[in-house]
Amino acid sequence: MSCWFHAAYRTDECQPWVLPVVKKVERLIVEDGSLNHEYLPILGLPEFRSASSKVALGDDSLAIKENRVGAVQALGGTGALRIGGEFLRRWYNGTNNTATPIYVSAPTWDPSAEPHTLQPSAVPPTDPPSDPPSLRLTRHPPSLRLTRRRPFIRPAIRPSTCRQTHLLPAAMSVFSEVPQAPPVAVFKLTADFREDGHPQKVNLGVGGLVLALAFGALTVRTSVSPGLLPVVKKVERLIVEDGSLNHEYLPILGLPEFRSASSKVALGDDSLAIKENRALGGTGGTEDRRGVPPSLVQTATNNTATPNLRLRATPGVSGPLSFWSENHNAVFADAGFKDIRPYHYWDAAKKGLDLTGLLDDLEKAPESSVFVLHACAHNPTGTDPTQDEWKQMAEVMKRRKLFVFFDSAYQGFASGSLDKDAWAIRYFVSQGFELFVAQSFSKNFGLYNERVGNLTVVAQDNESLTRILSQMEKIVRTTWSNPPSQGARIVSKTLNCPELFAE
Repeated sequence: MSCWFHAAYRTDECQPWVLPVVKKVERLIVEDGSLNHEYLPILGLPEFRSASSKVALGDDSLAIKENRVGAVQALGGTGALRIGGEFLRRWYNGTNNTATPIYVSAPTWDPSAEPHTLQPSAVPPTDPPSDPPSLRLTRHPPSLRLTRRRPFIRPAIRPSTCRQTHLLPAAMSVFSEVPQAPPVAVFKLTADFREDGHPQKVNLGVGGLVLALAFGALTVRTSVSPGLLPVVKKVERLIVEDGSLNHEYLPILGLPEFRSASSKVALGDDSLAIKENRALGGTGGTEDRRGVPPSLVQTATNNTATPNLRLRATPGVSGPLSFWSENHNAVFADAGFKDIRPYHYWDAAKKGLDLTGLLDDLEKAPESSVFVLHACAHNPTGTDPTQDEWKQMAEVMKRRKLFVFFDSAYQGFASGSLDKDAWAIRYFVSQGFELFVAQSFSKNFGLYNERVGNLTVVAQDNESLTRILSQMEKIVRTTWSNPPSQGARIVSKTLNCPELFAE
């Protein structure tokens, strides 16, 4: 029996197949006590980046030897294209240049054709060609290239037996005018922590100790190895020994059992919205809550001026905006929003919630504005509205027709109860709000470097939900294309098994 798929390993029966060496390495990783789920450096695992560049350029690459090769770990090939394309838009041939043409090969089939027209012949060929007939790729003609408006000399990638030459001395890099960016502060702090040799060092940066002190979190980042939840290690062993699992593509919106379980964590097992089939999640995969597609809260005409986007302000804590808002500003700006405003939240004088200022901002916001609200364990203040205060906020937001976008990164840390920490989300749903909930499982599962996120969507009806998710698929396709499975499997197996959940 012959079968042709998109570069996937298959058995003779056309079933997914995992390379033995992959399975072997998975077992080694699970049993390696030195590994954990801490955040990686922001550009990725150094040894992976180095090895990947050598695969592309060769072990004896002159470019590598001259330290002029860098690499960024990405979410698959689509993620790499996305990062590279975004960089070129920002810095190639000028700043924020969208006029430079970029050429890609024309498809060899009609993109609008029905899927069955792309299936290979049912008759197996005697001598399979290098490309299956119905999936054969055309070779890129020389004219299909990224055009450049100034001279550029591209060094050829040569076999190791060929002599390599330098670029001509007169050649100027097309990136010579790219400015040096300051390091990302929170990850720079983590890098400094790793490099510090002091035996009593403590990391007050991303994640752990601050939450451990404020909310009783389990992970404390000292010079000792970071904590790993026993149930996570147990589930990892179960996954690696499960012969039914493989590394095939997931559905484009993510692992169904993970999406379902995540939405139930946010909305509750008895959620009316779930029972009425108008709420469902779509995995954010490794990009976590910062990778959710905020462009969907814009209007159908791609209006980036209105509605306004409001991110909470924290004066008196770490400047006008905290790290959390600083990154969210950039996320939503990159999504195309032009009007991003802070709203009042922290009252430095009384060291608590500025409810008066917050309600005033809600009253004055234009209708259809979007407000990003922290569901619980507010970062960085730790101050959450009371249930009565949430009700006051909901009353104004419903009357003013404001859209609610919850960010839920610390569910379980504020009160120790998943249900209590989801009270605000569930109350807004009970009041008839259509809303988004960006969920992260980095903290409550300790899966920082797995980037396990989920975007739960609550719509007015199932028809609206179906249309929303269809647009989500389009955004995912060009952002990370397909989510990773490991972290999602760990979370879904734990949430869906009462025994594991109890642990």
